[in-house]
Amino acid sequence: MYFFKLILIAAITTFFLLSCGEKVDELKKAAEMVQKAPEMAKNMEQSANEAQAIREQRVKRGDTLAMHYEKLQTYLPASIPGYEAEEPSGETMNYMGFSYSTASRRYVQKGGDISKEIEVQIIDYVAVESLYLAATYWLSGFSRENAESYDKTFDPGIKNVFALDHFEKKDKRGEVTYGVGYRFLIKITGNHIDNTDILKNVAKSMKLEELAKM
Repeated sequence: MYFFKLILIAAITTFFLLSCGEKVDELKKAAEMVQKAPEMAKNMEQSANEAQAIREQRVKRGDTLAMHYEKLQTYLPASIPGYEAEEPSGETMNYMGFSYSTASRRYVQKGGDISKEIEVQIIDYVAVESLYLAATYWLSGFSRENAESYDKTFDPGIKNVFALDHFEKKDKRGEVTYGVGYRFLIKITGNHIDNTDILKNVAKSMKLEELAKM
């Protein structure tokens, strides 16, 4: 428990220092987050235990290798209304017990003075749950906001699916990140958008519930 607490405190402090510089108000927010560290660390430890239990179930049924990238690509949206889908890309690597797979696709809205893009990426961390947990440090709950941007977790309403909403207000760029089934990480990014609703709608069109049960 103490180990998780130290990691959490260091991560939160570093995050605020890097993203906010030496602004006094943001450093105060960082201090408030540190005060909440024991509860957040407890939630983080619980997530790690749940991930390990699910991992053990996968091992029992022989599911220890990352999904091949071509199959992973089938979980990418075939289309997004108003956008033109490009060819998907992906990669799978298996080496000495290390298994990793990724698939991504860009969707472009052409015409006009502004080129809009949405990109969806899926990463399968089936054999490296430690990397999954590191990439989803916010599983225990997180929020931050200033004049330039905000980050906040939200509940997608699906078991074992967790989500983080990030938006850059001035640049009108957003990203929603989903931790799915303690295995998959899904990132959906978009530019020239007023909010992240369109990105969340893209996620709703995907088979998140099916992925969460794998």
